[in-house]
Amino acid sequence: MGNRGDYLLTKLLWLIFIPLVVTGSPFLGSPKSPRNLLGLTTREEKQVHSNRKYIPNPVEDEYRLPTSLNPIHYEVWLQPFIHGNFSIAGHINIVLEVLEATSVIQLHIDNITTFDDTIKIVLFDGGPDISIKETSVDEVHNFYFVWLEEALELGRAYNFSLDFESYLDTDGIGFHRSSYVDEEGKEVPVALTQFEANGARRAFPCFDEPSLKATFDCYVAREESMAALSNMPLVETIPVEGQEGWSWDHFRTSPYMPTYLVAFIVSDFVSNGTETVEGFPYTAWSRSQEISHSQYALEMGPDVLTFYAEYLRIPYVMPKMDIAAFVEFGGAMENWGMIIFKEDMMLFDPEVQTEAEKQMVAKVVSHETAHQWFGDLVTMGWWSHLWLNEGFAKYMEYLGVNHVEPAWKMLDQYVFDVVQLALEVDSNETSSHPVIKNVSSTDDINTIIDDITYRKGGSLNRMMNHILTEQTFVNGLNSYLLEYEYSNAYQDYLFRHLTTAGHEDGTLPQDMTMKEVMDTWTLQAGYPVITVNRSEDGTSAIISQKRFWSSHESTDETWWIPLTYTSQDNPNFEKTQPMVWMTKEEREIAVGSLPGKDQWVIFNIQETGFYRVNYDDSNWDLLLNQLETDPEAIHPLNRAQILDDHAHLSQAGYLPYSSTLDFFSYLREEKEYLPWASALNHLDYMELMLSRTAASEPFKKFLLDLIMPLYEEFGFDVLDNKDQQEIFKQMLVLAWACDLRQEDCVLYSTRLFSEWIENPDEVNRIINPNLRSTVYCSAIAEGGVKEWSFAWNKYLLSNSRSEKLRLLIALGCSRDSEVLLKYLDLAFAENSDISKADALRVFASVAKRPAGKQVAWNFLWNNIRRIIYLFESSTHLAEMIEAVSDSFSSEEEKLQLVSLDDEISEVLDEYSSLLVSRSIQKVADNIAWRENRYGVIMQWLEERGYAAKGVNV
Repeated sequence: MGNRGDYLLTKLLWLIFIPLVVTGSPFLGSPKSPRNLLGLTTREEKQVHSNRKYIPNPVEDEYRLPTSLNPIHYEVWLQPFIHGNFSIAGHINIVLEVLEATSVIQLHIDNITTFDDTIKIVLFDGGPDISIKETSVDEVHNFYFVWLEEALELGRAYNFSLDFESYLDTDGIGFHRSSYVDEEGKEVPVALTQFEANGARRAFPCFDEPSLKATFDCYVAREESMAALSNMPLVETIPVEGQEGWSWDHFRTSPYMPTYLVAFIVSDFVSNGTETVEGFPYTAWSRSQEISHSQYALEMGPDVLTFYAEYLRIPYVMPKMDIAAFVEFGGAMENWGMIIFKEDMMLFDPEVQTEAEKQMVAKVVSHETAHQWFGDLVTMGWWSHLWLNEGFAKYMEYLGVNHVEPAWKMLDQYVFDVVQLALEVDSNETSSHPVIKNVSSTDDINTIIDDITYRKGGSLNRMMNHILTEQTFVNGLNSYLLEYEYSNAYQDYLFRHLTTAGHEDGTLPQDMTMKEVMDTWTLQAGYPVITVNRSEDGTSAIISQKRFWSSHESTDETWWIPLTYTSQDNPNFEKTQPMVWMTKEEREIAVGSLPGKDQWVIFNIQETGFYRVNYDDSNWDLLLNQLETDPEAIHPLNRAQILDDHAHLSQAGYLPYSSTLDFFSYLREEKEYLPWASALNHLDYMELMLSRTAASEPFKKFLLDLIMPLYEEFGFDVLDNKDQQEIFKQMLVLAWACDLRQEDCVLYSTRLFSEWIENPDEVNRIINPNLRSTVYCSAIAEGGVKEWSFAWNKYLLSNSRSEKLRLLIALGCSRDSEVLLKYLDLAFAENSDISKADALRVFASVAKRPAGKQVAWNFLWNNIRRIIYLFESSTHLAEMIEAVSDSFSSEEEKLQLVSLDDEISEVLDEYSSLLVSRSIQKVADNIAWRENRYGVIMQWLEERGYAAKGVNV
C-alpha cells in the first residue's frame, strides 16, 4: 500500500485544495470563476478538513456500497422548478478517494435520470479523462454503475461529474414539494428536503450511507421572488446565465457530514431572528401569517443550544442555526445547521394552544438541537446503531427542557413518557427487538425507527447516567464526542469511553466494563423482571431474574442488573447508584441488611433501572398499606413505578388482577400527576377491554369514584398560574369525567360550547385552550348535526394548525353513525379540505370511540383501493388497520382481521405487513385478556358494590 506517512500527507493536500475545484456545467449555466473558502479561520478549517477516522463497512450486505471508493467532497448544483414541471435540473461533482483499485464507480440514485454523455472522470491533480465503457442501474437496490475502461488507482483522487434530472415529488421524501394556503386563500408552493434515511439519492447521485461523510459546496437556483436556505450560511448570489429572474445561491463549504443531513429549502418564507450568547445568528422561518408564533422557539432554542455546549463541554460548531416550520412535514429533521419542523412542533400561540402543546414544542426543539452533537457532529456508523443518535437525543431532550423550564419537572416526567412506555413495548413479542438490529433496505430501516430505538435507547442512557453518576457519564460523553467528531461511531466506542471515565472516577468497579454490562441490554431484546422474596423475618431476600414477557412465557436471557433499594425504616430515594450488581451469570442472588418483616422494601429507586420488580405477597401488602395510609412516604416516581409494574405483572399473570385494582383504589388519596398518569394508562386499556360487556357500566362507576375527588377539586377553573403538572392533571381528570358522561362535566362542556356558537368569534374568551379538547369532544358527542356542523365550519375557517387538529379529533367524537360516515368520506375525498396526514388522524379519532369503531371498520373494508390510491403507500393502510383493531377482543373480530390481511397481503410492503401482523397478535392478546381477567374483575366490582352479583357477559 506504500508509505503510510506519504499517503496521509497526500490526502491532506487533497482536502486543502478541494474548494478550488471548478466543474462549470453549461447545462445549468454556472459561473466559470474559481471559488474558495472565503477566509475560514483555523478552527473553521478544522471543521471542513478534519483528520476524520474512516469507518469501514462492518457488514457485507447486498444493499451496501463497496468499500473501494470514499467521497471526500461534493459540489452540488440544483435548480428546482417549483412553478414549472417540478423537475430538478442538477449537476454533481464528487472528489473520490480510491481505497481499493476498481474499474467501476458505484453510487446511489433513486428516480433520477442521468445524462451519461456528460459524465467526466479525471485525476484530481490533472491528466486525461478516464474512458467510460457503459453505465447501468439497479433499481431494486438504488445503485448506479459507471463501468470504466481502466481501473482507478489505489491512493489517488479523481473528480467525477455529471448532469442529471431529479424530481420534486409530493411523498415527503428527498427534495420534494409542498404548499400552504396564504391569507388570500391562494395555494403557495414550497420545496424542502427530507433525506433521512436514504432520501438524498432521490435529489442527486451520491454515496448515500452515514459513514461516507464528505464536505459539501451547495448551489441552489431559485426565482428572485423566493429565498433559498441550506446547512451553511450564504456566500454569494449569482445570476443564472440565460435565465432572467433566476439566481444561484452559493452556500459556504460544510464540515464533514453524511448525505442524509444535507438540506435545502426554497420558499417565500419570512424570518424572525435572534443571536445566541456565543454571537451567531439563530433564525426562525415560516409563512408570514405564522411567524409571530415562532417567538417561544426563538427564546428557548438558543438557550438549549448553549446549555448543551456547556453540559457536554463541546461548542456548537456550525456558524448559524436556522429553524423552519412547514404546514406539511413528517415531524422534525435535525439537518446540521438547519432544522426543519412541522408547524405544530415549532410554533406556539398562547392564545389557542395548551400547556401540553407548549411542552411538545420545547421537547421537539430540544430533541433536534441535541442531534447537532449526537448524530450530526458524531454520526452512527450504520443505521443498526441508530440509537446512538435517537436514544441520546430523546434523553438529552428532557435535560434541555428541564434547563429552560425547571418548574416543569421534566426529569420526573421522563419516567412516564419514556421509560414506562418503552417497558411496555419491549415486553411484547411483536414489537420487541434488540436495540442493535441488522438492517439494510429501506423497509429494514423503517422497522427500527420506533420506541425501542428512541425510548428504550433513551432509558438506557438514563440508566447509564445513574450507574456512573452524572459527572462521570458526561466526562465519558465528552471524550467520546471529541474523539469521533466529524466522523462515525459504533456503540462499542461509546462504551469504551464510559468505561474509562468510570474507572478514572472510581464509579465503576475496575473489573467491570460498560460493554459487558450494556451488551446485555442492547444486543438482546427485552428486559428482566426481578423477583424479591424476603426471608421469614424479612431481613434478607433472594433476588431472581428472568425475562419479562407480557404473556408470562419463560425464556433464558439474563442481564447485568444494577440493583438499588430502600426501606421503610430508613427511606432514601436519592441514592440511585447501584448498591448491588446482579451479573449475567447469576439467575439469583442473596441480599441482606433489610429491615424486619413489618417494614416494606422498594427496589429500583426512581425507576432508574430498565426492569420491573415483583415482590412476595407480604411486601406487596406492606406497600399497599403505605399507599392507603400515607402515600407521600414513597417517592412519587416509585409510586408511579409500583402502579405500572403491578398492573403489567397482573396482565402477564404474575399477580391477581384483583390485587391491581386494590392498588388503583388508593388513587382517591393521590395528589401527584405522575402516579395518576401511570394508572390511567392501564385503566384506559381495561375500560376498552370491558366495553360491550356487563362489566362496562360497573367499571365506569369505579372509575368515576376514583376521579371525583380531583374533579371536585379542579372542575373547570382555569389553572393558568399554577404548576404545569397540576394543569396536566386537571386536563386528564376533565377528559375522563366527560368521557364517562359525568353529569356536571357534560353540562358544563355543552354550556360553554353553546355560548361559543352564539358568539362564534370569541372562543378565546369563552373556552380556555387547556379545556378545549374536552369541551369540544363532549359537546359534539352529546349534540347533533348543529354542533358538528359548527365545529366543521370552524375547522375550515381556522388559520391555527393547533386549533384545526383539536377540531378534527373532536369531530370524531360524534355518536351519530351517519355523521361519522360522512366525516370519513370527507376526509378521504380526492380533493378533500383535510390533508392526507390529517385524514389518518380523522380515521383514528372515529375508530377509537365505541360509536365509531364499526363505522370505521366498514369504511376501511369498503374503501381499500381508494385508500391505497390516495396514499400511494401501504404503510398508511396498515396504520389504519392498527387504529381500528386496537380494541378488537373477540374471535369473530380476529377472523375478520385475518380475512382482511389475506385480501390485501399482495399490496403490503414488508414494513406494512409487519404492522398488520402486530395488529393480529394484539387482538389475540386482547381475547386472552378478556377470557382470563373478566371474571376476576367482575367479582371484584361486585364485592365492592359497583355491580349486582351474578351478572355475566
